[in-house]
Amino acid sequence: MQSTPQISLSQLNRIISDTIKNKFSGLKFWVIADITSHSFNANSRTHYFELVEKDQNSSNLIAKLKGTAFGHGAMQLSDFEKNTGQKFTNNINVLVQVSVDYHLVYGISLNVLDVDINFTLGLLQKQREQTLLELVYRNEFISQVGAAYKTKNNQLKLKPVLQNIALIASETSAGREDFRHSLLNNQYGFKFKIDDYFALVQGEHNEKQFLAKIIEIYNYSTKVLHCEDYY
Repeated sequence: MQSTPQISLSQLNRIISDTIKNKFSGLKFWVIADITSHSFNANSRTHYFELVEKDQNSSNLIAKLKGTAFGHGAMQLSDFEKNTGQKFTNNINVLVQVSVDYHLVYGISLNVLDVDINFTLGLLQKQREQTLLELVYRNEFISQVGAAYKTKNNQLKLKPVLQNIALIASETSAGREDFRHSLLNNQYGFKFKIDDYFALVQGEHNEKQFLAKIIEIYNYSTKVLHCEDYY
């Protein structure tokens, strides 16, 4: 009786690896995807995450691959955070340049080489415009006058220098740190009191948390400080 040809799992993985390397060696792709399952190893300066694509009608996953960013790719993500004020983390939509990699143990993954900053800035601007339109439509206290928006808040007479500031931001936000640094090290010598209110300000379903922080600030300001001390 003739025996069935056999190979080890590692041998099969090497065949797969060689095939992928031959097919994708030297190739780079610009891919639009959402980021999920993100983590960052500070020791190796490596980002680990998943790139996913969702059906626009149902939000069901239709594609998913593991992703990493290290070395030059990690530096590009750092520049991305500084230039957009957006943390590279879960629930953001990005345009990234990737190469295809295969590991004998961890399988196939995408190595992020670059990220398109203008793509994200465009999305943020589009989201901002959509949010403003919804605010005008849903809220009788907000109206649009030309290109400007009129609210009760911006009609208040404010002090020339607002020194008591309530800051709503993600605890890990790069923009938050830049904001604090600019104020606390201002060239005019003004002293600022900045109260942090941490909340997730990006991604779906976080608006309730953001609203809760605004209410918390309002309740605090009416009890301790005059409302006009805050902006």
